[in-house]
This record gives sequence, C-alpha cells and structure tokens, in this order.
Amino acid sequence: MISSERLEKELIEEIQGSAPSGIDQEAMLVVHGDKIIYGNSAACRLLTGDESRSISGMFLSLFLQPGDLSVLLEEMACQLRKPGKQLPLHLQIAVDHQFCLPICLRVDLLNLSGQVYFLLTLRRQEKEMQFPKGKKGNNHLAMLGQLAAQILHEVRNPLASIKGFIQLMEHQTVPNQDYLKLVSDEINYMEGLTNDILSFARLDNSSFSTLDLQKIAQESLFLFSNLADGKRIKLELSSDKATHEVKGSSVQLKQVFNNLIKNAIEATPEKGRITLTLRSLGNMQQVRIKDSGTGIPENVLANLGRPFFTTKSRGTGLGLAISYQIIQAHHGRMTVQSSPNQGTVFTLNFPSAWIEKGADPFF
Repeated sequence: MISSERLEKELIEEIQGSAPSGIDQEAMLVVHGDKIIYGNSAACRLLTGDESRSISGMFLSLFLQPGDLSVLLEEMACQLRKPGKQLPLHLQIAVDHQFCLPICLRVDLLNLSGQVYFLLTLRRQEKEMQFPKGKKGNNHLAMLGQLAAQILHEVRNPLASIKGFIQLMEHQTVPNQDYLKLVSDEINYMEGLTNDILSFARLDNSSFSTLDLQKIAQESLFLFSNLADGKRIKLELSSDKATHEVKGSSVQLKQVFNNLIKNAIEATPEKGRITLTLRSLGNMQQVRIKDSGTGIPENVLANLGRPFFTTKSRGTGLGLAISYQIIQAHHGRMTVQSSPNQGTVFTLNFPSAWIEKGADPFF
C-alpha cells in the first residue's frame, strides 16, 4: 500500500484536469475495498463537519447503512468487470453520526502505482421543495411531481440491495439467515415508504366533520403508552377544560398527533416527560406538544418538514411533510421551537369548529 502523502500527490495529478475549479470544491474519497485511504478537505467537512479531521483509515460502513453500502460495493464490482461511465448513485450518508443527508455519488476506477483504487465523488443532493401555498389542487400535484424523482431514488437502492442478496443466495443450499433478514428489512422499508406516499397523495377535506381534539389526543397518547413506559417517560395531557372542537378528519389528525408524539418519545431520554396541552384561544384551538429532550440542532431545525430529510438512520423524512400537509388542509398552522438541552415544542393552531367556512381565525 502506498503512503497517503504519495497517494494524495498522485490523486491530485490524476484528477486536476477534470476538476478545473479545484479538487477541494467537491468531496472526494479514495477507497480500497470499503476502507478510506484518502479524503480531501471537502470530504472531511461533509462526513464529519470538520475539514481538518482526517478520515483516512476509516471504513465506509461508518457513514453508510448496510443497504446503501451493498449498492455501492456492487457498483464498484461492476466497474472492475466493465470499466466505463456509470450512472450516479443516490444514497444517504450519516453526517457525523447525527443526521442523514442525501447525496449523489459517482464511482471512478483509479490505477495508482500499479494498484486498483476507487475515486468516489460526493455531492450534496439539494432538494429545494416548498410546501404548497394558496390553492391546494395544482400545488399539491406539483409537489407530488417533485417528489416522484426522490421516490424513484429511494426505491431503487433497496431493490438493488434485494437483488444483490438474492443473487448471493442462489447458489446456497441453505439460505443465509442474515441475508434473508436484510431482504426483509428492505421490503419493510419500501412498504413503509409507499404507505407514506399514499397518505401524502390522499389528503382531502371534502368529508370533514366536527371533532374533539381532546379525544384524539387521548387516543394517541394511549397508543404510545407502552413505548413511553419502556423508556420510563411520563406522558401528560393538560386542558383548560374548554370545548376543543374543530372541523376535520379524525384519521388525518390522529396521524399528525401520532407522528409528533412518536418523534417526541424517540427524542426524549429515559425518565423524561412529554406534555400535550390543549387550549381554546377565542376562534382558535391550540395544541402544544412539549418534550424534555436534548433539542434539535439548528442545521436540522432549518430543514424540518422537507420531504426525505431525516435524522433517522432509516427514515423517509415524510412524517413531518405529511403532517404539514394535513394541517394546511385543515386551515391550520404549525410552528416549532427548540433550544439545546431545553427540549422541543410543536404548536398547532386550528380554526374552531364554529368558524364560518372561508374565515381566517388568525386575523
């Protein structure tokens, strides 16, 4: 194995012609198998948040989920069998073990000092998606169109992983149980993704009826009581004793409550507390869901609600996106406040049931 200094010199010489703006403008890794031999400053900054922190000697499994890693390794094997231009991969990396970031990754074969390496070029996959405003119909369809490309990327990687594991098991007398579990996990992931997409597409306010938010809150808290008990988290419901009636869909609003409560439990350490508060404020009904977790980092807070942005190792990022859509369909608003070590508060405001259709309770 050649030294990192010599490898860096040869790498710069190898790629400087194809990167006229400077190699540090793009995140680049040189790998041997799944081991990182060299990463430029942009790659160090992307993967760890610190461009001065060396990642040489680390393994790709530190930054990629097993499914995504298998897709990348298969692409590298294809390059060995048939070198040439390949389609870019769309994967997710775990940035400094904190949150998942979608990237576009290109694989190139390198032959340095007589040894075969791979050059991985990583680019952040920005998704400039805004939640629809104004009339719901055309905007909602436009957003679904924007999501289509992301959905294809999200489904393509698990399919490639499933295909790879099935091919590995084709010649086995007894199927590998670890492979079967990974295949099952990938299928469950795609099933969850399709369910989320269907929920996103089926938003409809044509069959709204008068609902009691307190009843929905009680049902959602009961649903997650066992999960909270497992972490010794106390769930509390507080109300000002007023009538908290709104016009809406019980199924859709319960989906919002379930998503926010589940997220709060996951973000709250053991022996923590989650409080759901209901208040009647004139023509509005307010719901506050407060947890005693560690809070949401500023860089994550700025991206909450963007489809496919997630802090979970295997999430779709659609939970909050769907919740935003549901709340908007109910003519409501949602805000979030969070501070380090001070927990997070989601505040939902809905028009009271007695508000005339078309009236704006916020003014």
